[in-house]
Amino acid sequence: MIWLLFALMLLGGLLVVVWPMLRLERRLSIASGSAALIVIALTAGLYAQIGSPGADPGETTGPPDIDAMVAALDARLAGNPDDVEGWKMLGRSYMQLQRYDRAVYAFEQALDREGGDNGQTLADLGEAVTLAEGAGVTGRAAQLIESAIAAAPNNPKALFYGGIAAFERNDRERAASRWEALLALSPPPEVQSVLRQRIAEWRGEAVPQQE
Repeated sequence: MIWLLFALMLLGGLLVVVWPMLRLERRLSIASGSAALIVIALTAGLYAQIGSPGADPGETTGPPDIDAMVAALDARLAGNPDDVEGWKMLGRSYMQLQRYDRAVYAFEQALDREGGDNGQTLADLGEAVTLAEGAGVTGRAAQLIESAIAAAPNNPKALFYGGIAAFERNDRERAASRWEALLALSPPPEVQSVLRQRIAEWRGEAVPQQE
C-alpha cells in the first residue's frame, strides 16, 4: 500500500533533511536514489488519490504537474474534510514540496479527526512543525514527538526526532537509547553507520569507522 511505502522511504529522506540541525562536525551522506524513490512514491500516491481529471484511461500523458496535483487534492479535501487519509497524503505532499506550514495544517486536520492519539500522525506533525519553525526539535515539536513515542514506541520517525530532541536538551543518554532503538529496526546500511557513530559519540565511546 502507498501508505506503507511512504513510511518506509521517508526515513531515508528525513535523515538528509534534518541532520544539519544537530550542528555536528560530520554530515550524513545517503545515496541520492532515496530522494528519487520518494518523488516516485509521491507521484504514484497522488495519482491513486485524485487520478488525472478529464483524461482518457487509455491515453498516454506527459510528466505530471506535481503542484497542480497537490492543489487538486487540497481542493478535493475542502469538499470532503473528513477524509483522514487524504489529509495525511496532503501533508506528506506538502512536506516534499517544502511547504511546511501547509503540511502542519494538513496533519493537524488528520490528527484532530483521529482523536489526537495516532503515533504516526503525531510524528508526522512533529516533523512538519520542526521544519516550519526551523528552531530544532523544541517546544511544540518536541511535545508532539514525545506524544508520538508514547503512542508508538517503535515508530522510526518518532525515535529519530526523539533522539534529536533529547540531544538538544543535553540528555545524551536518552538520545543514544532512542537511536539504539531505531538501529534495532534495521534501517538501510548507510543509516546504520551514522546511527552507530552518533550513539558512540553521545555515550563517550570510541567512534566506529565507516565501512
